[in-house]
Amino acid sequence: MKTAKKKQIAPPLKAPLDGVRCSVRFPEHGFILQLEPTGAPESIARWVQRHEKFIGDATLEYGGILFHGFDLDVASFRRLVGLLSDEIRFEYIGGTGPRERYSDDVYVSTYAPPGAKLAQHHEMAYMPSWPMKVFFYCDLAPRKDGETLLCSSRSFQRSLDPSILERFHDREVLYIRNYDPPTDLKSAIVSGWQLSFNTSDKGKVSEICRNLGLEAEWRGERLRTRNIAQGAAHHPITGELLLHNQSYLRTMASDVRGAMTPAVRLFEPGLSREQMNAILTLAPDEQSTNAFYGDDGALIEQSILEEIHGAFEANTVKFPWQKGDFVMLDNMLSYHGRNSFEGERRILTVLKERHGRSG
Repeated sequence: MKTAKKKQIAPPLKAPLDGVRCSVRFPEHGFILQLEPTGAPESIARWVQRHEKFIGDATLEYGGILFHGFDLDVASFRRLVGLLSDEIRFEYIGGTGPRERYSDDVYVSTYAPPGAKLAQHHEMAYMPSWPMKVFFYCDLAPRKDGETLLCSSRSFQRSLDPSILERFHDREVLYIRNYDPPTDLKSAIVSGWQLSFNTSDKGKVSEICRNLGLEAEWRGERLRTRNIAQGAAHHPITGELLLHNQSYLRTMASDVRGAMTPAVRLFEPGLSREQMNAILTLAPDEQSTNAFYGDDGALIEQSILEEIHGAFEANTVKFPWQKGDFVMLDNMLSYHGRNSFEGERRILTVLKERHGRSG
């Protein structure tokens, strides 16, 4: 199995480009182009309109762009998203993370417990189709920590045993999710089905599941879904074959008796004793979320999960959020996660540009 080489694109100009300084935020990884004004911030919207090709090329080369120091508010964020991607928004329907709408087209990024650290992932890579662009805006920076953790997909794969990529490409991934209505959104591990599917009508939920390629099973008020999705996928523009699944994030049950999977270890600080007991005692297909090999339904080996998390740990980078910061990520060239934090935190997100196969 051959992996495609990425297209080489010229690095950013060293001199300011029309009053905007361009630099690579994480040069050791050739990752994330940072843009900041050299003087009083001009209209970044006009700048974006003038430099559309530059932005497109830079996103492919560096995996994403950080707009820093432009004094953006929520309205400016929404306008920039529209300029950077004119496609209709990607609805976060059927997602497992506890998340709610901020407005019609904007979500609060996550309400996962603040003590929990969220593993790196490509957004909605557990579905057969996913957004190619993910936009984040800092509306309220936390008092301590709470960074959106980032990882270059290219750096990650250079650290990973190539046989793991091949294994997932060949076998795909089976996801089983059990949705229970949470009593408190901000303490939930995964969303209840009413929030996840944005309706309390079971018939509509079943229809949405069919459209998304999910097999739905009702057990009273509890919903179980099953679906098989890609383990790896080619980037539609660069052609690179990339690990593109969330098995390592969704696997709660280990094939090693008594072992705690890396995902559970990350969640543990933010979970109650009852939640931990449920994770450690429930059968694999009764967990709130779990992942298996798609070809035979076998548990994914603990050793594979550990190596994936190790590669992420070796290549994770972060920057402190400041109010008004805005990040655009290519959702296949960049992984993102979340650090634990103290205080209030509000990072807004928009998903755009659907890609992949339909349900």
